[in-house]
Amino acid sequence: MSQSPYSTIRHQQISSFPGVFSGSEDALFCVVSSNALSVQAHEALVASAQRLGYHAKQLAFITLNASQASTEEDPSSCAVTPQDLLSVLEALDPLAVVLTDHQASEMASSAYNIPLTLEQREFLLGHGCCCFESFEELLSTSQNKQRAWACLKTLPGLA
Repeated sequence: MSQSPYSTIRHQQISSFPGVFSGSEDALFCVVSSNALSVQAHEALVASAQRLGYHAKQLAFITLNASQASTEEDPSSCAVTPQDLLSVLEALDPLAVVLTDHQASEMASSAYNIPLTLEQREFLLGHGCCCFESFEELLSTSQNKQRAWACLKTLPGLA
């Protein structure tokens, strides 16, 4: 059985960014972060996606600085450009996108040429979107976790 032309194009787009993408190429829920997420943040986002009805096999993670050797020397430089992010997200065509930090939100804003508001329901060319200043910092208190979940539950669900 051969792959569809859409699957082939999606695979070509995604595979051109080794180390940046992990998860399913058929993802419906996509998380974008500037750097690798902590285990706690990763698990919280997987659990949130599952509460919205997504299966673990329907998740993808894009790490903007993944292939850069030392982002600490120049945190403003990034391995992925806004155009790259747009290409990968549009190749995936997820229902939901989570931008976990300021840099990821800025890059998506630039890629889609739209202003994005933090912790409110947004759309990226029809993809439901949540943007955070720092999702990881929101996990530090119960009240902040509730704020994060309030935004995440505005994403389109499958349940």
